[in-house]
Amino acid sequence: IKVEERPFLVHKSDSAEIYRINDMGIKVIVGEISLEEQNKKLDHERNMSNFLSSTSRRRKVIEKKEFDGRPALWFEWEEGVTLKKWLQNGEVDLNSKVRVAMAIAKTLSEFHD
Repeated sequence: IKVEERPFLVHKSDSAEIYRINDMGIKVIVGEISLEEQNKKLDHERNMSNFLSSTSRRRKVIEKKEFDGRPALWFEWEEGVTLKKWLQNGEVDLNSKVRVAMAIAKTLSEFHD
């Protein structure tokens, strides 16, 4: 791997790590969870990503393959800001925030429909 192509950590939580390498993102499940459960969670996320309607903005999962010896989802990298940072932007009006909340609710309902 060339130095500029080394994955770097962009997000870490109690349950997952997200890495970036060039125009790809890599998600791995972390914590005290069995390999079977890791695979189950990643398969579910991949299926949900493919299930979302074409009108929903979503990251495209390319494949599921190992990263650093662990199962991982590889997806197209999307540039942007986090929802938290966007909401903290004082220039965002209430109508825009409501529209985004409605879009999130619609997407979540598709997950559980």
